[in-house]
Amino acid sequence: MSRQKGAALIVVLSLLAVSLMVGLSSMQSSQLDERLAGNYKAQSQVQMAAEEAASKGVHNIESADWDKAPEVSDLGGLTWSDLSDGEDGECQLPVTCYYKYVKEGGEEYIVAAGEIVSSGAASNVLVVKLIPPSVGMGNFATTSLVGDVKDGALQLPSSSASEVSGGEYVNSDGETVSVASFMIEFGLSSYTKESVINIGSKAALTESNTGYFSSSVQERLDLLKKMYDNNPVTGKKDAKKNPCSGLCFYDKGLKYTGNGTLEGVHIVLDGDVQVGGNADIQGVLIVLNLGGNKIGDASWDADKLGEVEKAKLNGGGNKGTVWFDSDVVKAALSSGGVTLDEFFGGASGGASGGASGEGSGGESGWGIESWK
Repeated sequence: MSRQKGAALIVVLSLLAVSLMVGLSSMQSSQLDERLAGNYKAQSQVQMAAEEAASKGVHNIESADWDKAPEVSDLGGLTWSDLSDGEDGECQLPVTCYYKYVKEGGEEYIVAAGEIVSSGAASNVLVVKLIPPSVGMGNFATTSLVGDVKDGALQLPSSSASEVSGGEYVNSDGETVSVASFMIEFGLSSYTKESVINIGSKAALTESNTGYFSSSVQERLDLLKKMYDNNPVTGKKDAKKNPCSGLCFYDKGLKYTGNGTLEGVHIVLDGDVQVGGNADIQGVLIVLNLGGNKIGDASWDADKLGEVEKAKLNGGGNKGTVWFDSDVVKAALSSGGVTLDEFFGGASGGASGGASGEGSGGESGWGIESWK
């Protein structure tokens, strides 16, 4: 019996030892998980701080002195220590953030980073490329969606062959005016940089382009109404059966698929848009929703614009879904009593812009190629 009691003690002690090891292992695992969660939280905090600092840099772009901006040979090699003596991004403690205006290869950038003061955890350096202001890009682009866009409503070209393309023209002062390829006013939350930026290198893409394009939404609507009042030519929805060229307004949507080219300025005031197959538009496409009213009774009020319900832009074959042609657009606009400079160059025409941010590029005169 005494031998059996001794064996039981050994078994109990062994089980206690195993339980202790399991408990210690669980504690170590929990501590590791806690550290990983803490590291992830810290990394998220500092990366958001870097974005906040970059936004501050964009906001203060007018005061940037590019003549004194340092030349950087390797943007990818920048670290927190390279930015900690920069401009304060005004993040809240325990997070701090800074930004700098720098140059690389003659191009301007904002670089920004954030750090948690107590732990020293720092973000990766965020790089924002700035596109200096140019003549043009004032009112509309080759393809413009004005107003809110319903979630999932926008179908963009799926290949480089069917992209939306910008262009250039020479104004009355002999200046070359750049026309942006694509402009969407609001509602970008459903779309990523990758799904939008590839449709054209001259696209000005921000969550709201009102700070970049020099006229407000209402001013753009007033310009369209002027054209409509001067030449209210309304095309049929199925443009394949009833093609319209020149200055064309559509009050029940626009559908153009298969093969062929629609020339001119095509403005959809209500309804869905579909340009597919090998079909394309040579000129300009403007899409908006006046609010479901009959066009003759519409208020043309920016505050009463409805959502763009559907815009499928995946046609064009090898030409491009919508592509700019200055001669075609000029002829179409003239029938509405509007010049190229009024339509593209800004509210007061196509004045030239410089590195100071002045000119037709809007309040700041800068386009932002990066995406948040």
